[in-house]
Amino acid sequence: MRTSAILSVSLAAALLAAAPVQASADWQPVAYSCEGGEALTVAFRASGSAVQVSIPNRKTVKLNSRPAKSGFRYGDSRHELRGEGEVVTLSIDSRTPLRCTSEDPAAARLAAQATR
Repeated sequence: MRTSAILSVSLAAALLAAAPVQASADWQPVAYSCEGGEALTVAFRASGSAVQVSIPNRKTVKLNSRPAKSGFRYGDSRHELRGEGEVVTLSIDSRTPLRCTSEDPAAARLAAQATR
């Protein structure tokens, strides 16, 4: 019985971790369609200091702002998100980067705010 309770808690935690960020005063999510049929959601922090990247069936990761020559750049030790306007590129470790675009009118506005 104890094992099933631990498994249930672990499953619930995994589902919460993969849930995309909801819009709020602090976070504004933007949906992107990627090459190969992938999808992701990038939630931009209002201050521009961080983003949260959600890919279906994977853990949501928070990435902090990093210097960029143009556009914006966020990252941690394994992930990097670069972008400009409605286009972003997500790199995870040494895998082939995932290029994504958004039809959301907020994408270009939020990208411009992130570059400040």
